[in-house]
Amino acid sequence: RQNNLVQIDLSNSQFCFLSELLKDELDTPDFMMFQSLSYQGNLYLYVQKKLKLNSLKESKKMMFSLLFSSQKNTTTEKKKIKDLFPSVIDWVDRFKKQNGYKKFSVKLQNLESIFFIDNLLRLIKNKGIFCITKHDSLIIRQEDYNTVIELVKEISNQFGFGGVYKSDFNCDYNKLERVGYVPSILR
Repeated sequence: RQNNLVQIDLSNSQFCFLSELLKDELDTPDFMMFQSLSYQGNLYLYVQKKLKLNSLKESKKMMFSLLFSSQKNTTTEKKKIKDLFPSVIDWVDRFKKQNGYKKFSVKLQNLESIFFIDNLLRLIKNKGIFCITKHDSLIIRQEDYNTVIELVKEISNQFGFGGVYKSDFNCDYNKLERVGYVPSILR
C-alpha cells in the first residue's frame, strides 16, 4: 500500500482453468453451467446455495478438496458435487485414474502458467509496465490499473478465456472487472 501497488486476482481461477481444459472435451448442460459459473466468479456461491452450506469458505474448501484429492475420494461431499456437475467430476476422475491425481493439479498449473506468465506477464512487461505475478494474481502500480485491465481483456479475448478479476484497487477487494469470453449456458 505504501508503494501504491494493486493486486488483481482471477476469481475461481482453478475452475476457470479447468473449464478451459474441458471446453473442447465436454458439451453437456452441467459442464456449460460449471463453465459459466466459473467464468462469472459465482461457482462457490452457487455450490454454497445448492448444498445449503454456511459460508463461501466452506464451499471453496469443498471444491478444492474435490479437485486435489485422489479419484478414489468417495466422501458424501464429493457425491453432492457430482450431483451438481456429473460430467465434470466423471471427466476429472477419469483423468486422475489414467494419469494419477497429482498430474491433474500439475496440468491446471501449466494452464495457469501459460496464461499468466507466458502470455499476460510477457505482454505487460513488453509495454514497460511493472508487474509481479503471484499464482493467479498480478501485482502492479495503481496508476497502471486501467492499462493492465485492457491488456488482460486483450489476452483473455485472444485465448477465448473468460473470468472475473477482483482487485484491491479500493483496498477492499470489491472492484470486479469482467473480461474475456463469458459463455452462455444456453447453446
